[in-house]
Amino acid sequence: MGMWKHAAEVFADQDGVATLAQLRAVGVTDLMISSRLASGELIRVARGLFRTTHHPHTDRTGVRIGVLLAGGAADRRTALFWHGLLDEPPGEITVTVPTERRLRSCAGYRIETRRRWLDPADVTEVGGLSVTRKPLSVLEVCDARIMDRALQQQAVTLADLEAALGRNAGARGICRAREVFAVAAGDTESEAERLFVELLRLHGITGWTAQAPFRGWSIDFAFPESRLAVEINGWAFHRSRSRWMRDQDKSNALSSAGWSVLNFSWHHLAEDPEGVITTLAETLAGRAA
Repeated sequence: MGMWKHAAEVFADQDGVATLAQLRAVGVTDLMISSRLASGELIRVARGLFRTTHHPHTDRTGVRIGVLLAGGAADRRTALFWHGLLDEPPGEITVTVPTERRLRSCAGYRIETRRRWLDPADVTEVGGLSVTRKPLSVLEVCDARIMDRALQQQAVTLADLEAALGRNAGARGICRAREVFAVAAGDTESEAERLFVELLRLHGITGWTAQAPFRGWSIDFAFPESRLAVEINGWAFHRSRSRWMRDQDKSNALSSAGWSVLNFSWHHLAEDPEGVITTLAETLAGRAA
């Protein structure tokens, strides 16, 4: 029982999962493993990989097993989940494996492997599992909202992302990642305003004034006849708390003066322009009624 106490600690630290090598390292014998397999305390997931029934099968358990089965480093959304940057587990466990590696068994888990060499600077170990570091994980997802959130939380910096881009210049999908990074590194608020003006002109919407003065502030886009103010924001990580407070004060002042206020971010304008123009048109129609 004494030896198995150490094994129990290994399982507890690793979401209920352990390899044969790890169990042998703490003194567990093949006979002890066989006994617990027979009693139902252990489940053999695959050759050399075990799960204890004393630990619930959580999302982390599934990810850990999938990555160990693949024999590589968790990447993309799987890595972001493991780093705590995504709350929801991936629908499919994604793993980067060495080019010569072949997946031996999925054991019922949805696993997608990608074969390529990773620079050691882009790989780390978190909770005993090999994963791509945060900058590369963020880049490979190619999702502007996720990159914005990671920058806002200071989980990564623009310098981190740029360095990872340099190390992975020839990787598949990196061109799209570079485009998203270029937006983040630029003036996202000005770009969002440009996108909004393009939308207004495309749909023939008039009666607006840019940077209209209001009680010491400037309204990004004002529709004076409708008393509608449209505020355009860039990426969230660019906004300081003091800027956020000033924007709230302006919005409250506009509301007190009888104006309606719409807020659109770069993400709204880039990802759902039709939704933006529909909301604007409906609000203008409602204000005119």
